[in-house]
Amino acid sequence: MSDRPALIARIDALQMQIEQLEAALHIAPSDLPTSGPRLTPSRARMLALLVARAPALVPREALLAARTAACDPCAEPKLVDVQICHLRHALAAAGLPREAIQVGWGEGYLIPEAHLPAIRAAFWGPAP
Repeated sequence: MSDRPALIARIDALQMQIEQLEAALHIAPSDLPTSGPRLTPSRARMLALLVARAPALVPREALLAARTAACDPCAEPKLVDVQICHLRHALAAAGLPREAIQVGWGEGYLIPEAHLPAIRAAFWGPAP
């Protein structure tokens, strides 16, 4: 069967997506931002997930799950874009560039490694 490699690749991709969704649903309170501009609980969970996965791309489904803290099949995926817009405003309020959260068109969002230390310092305080 010539489709076997493609099926194996698809299974691997789905398993990775499941792991990311599970991680999004299990963000510990200790992982949430503790300083910087005030964030709503959903935005704090989304930022914590982006920072935890940085510099990897976080799929939109994982961000949506983190936003709602549960799998909500009725949740509108465009809510992720709106929340990211608000997060970018919070980054700007903390003196960080909007590019600190980048888009992977049609896939999700990511925080480049270059911006990670500044985001951690702004929202989690200085490293011990």
